Amino acid sequence: MKEGLDTCLLPMRMPRSHENLEELMHVHRQLLNDHYASAVKHLRVALYSTPLELAALLPLIQKLCHNTNMTLPLRLRASITECFNCRHYDVLSTCYTDILKKDLTSSHSLRKLLPCITMILVGEYNLEPLVEMIALHLDATFATCDIWGELASCFLKLSQLEEDQMSVCGTENECGGGKPQFSVRFNVIPKSFIEGNLQMSWKLRCRWWSRLHFSKNIYDSDMQAGKFQLLTCKAACASHLYGPEFEYVKSVCNCLDKEDNKETMLFLQKHMNNSIKLLENLNL
Repeated sequence: MKEGLDTCLLPMRMPRSHENLEELMHVHRQLLNDHYASAVKHLRVALYSTPLELAALLPLIQKLCHNTNMTLPLRLRASITECFNCRHYDVLSTCYTDILKKDLTSSHSLRKLLPCITMILVGEYNLEPLVEMIALHLDATFATCDIWGELASCFLKLSQLEEDQMSVCGTENECGGGKPQFSVRFNVIPKSFIEGNLQMSWKLRCRWWSRLHFSKNIYDSDMQAGKFQLLTCKAACASHLYGPEFEYVKSVCNCLDKEDNKETMLFLQKHMNNSIKLLENLNL
């Protein structure tokens, strides 16, 4: 059973020669309480069940993680699920989503979540909660280029939805006395983004991120570090959030032109040409 398991599932470690063995034995005796004994019982039941069922291991996890508000129980469940049935994508996505709700900075859990979602059948996990989960992670930390790239990919998919959302806006005749005039516009932004609580939260997020992630100081720092892939992925996201004329996007474009990186420039240009202009749509 040990082979292939995550190290977090095997917390016991052999003592080093220089450690105080007497103290270690005292600590070990403290672990041998009723919860430990009950956990061992559940482990035996789980290991000897035929066929082996993931559900049989859940009481073990609950006993080992008694009275804890940490993410350890969720991580254990996810690790055990991966070991015994790595195709339980719905269970795994729930585990990693729950972990992220408790620890928004967990880039490891977010990276684990993304491939699970791509394997779930279309319609069972739509783009909106995924975008929100990535955004919450970015609210809490400075992410790597793969996370920014995934968010940009989500925005691009939103821009390519087959059924655009149509809205009709009425305006009064400026000359007065005339019939109301109506304009029709097509909007690829899901209704949940432009209605209800998400609308205000994304407005605030866009303004905050312009200083947190897309400031000139951040740009200069990434430029000096030579993080061109990170700059490109962030610029792709910025083009969807603020539009292709956003200063950060133009700066990255100029940088890529100087570097003569045609492949990367084509990637960014694709996002710029299909920008959903989220902030602009939120303000309509």
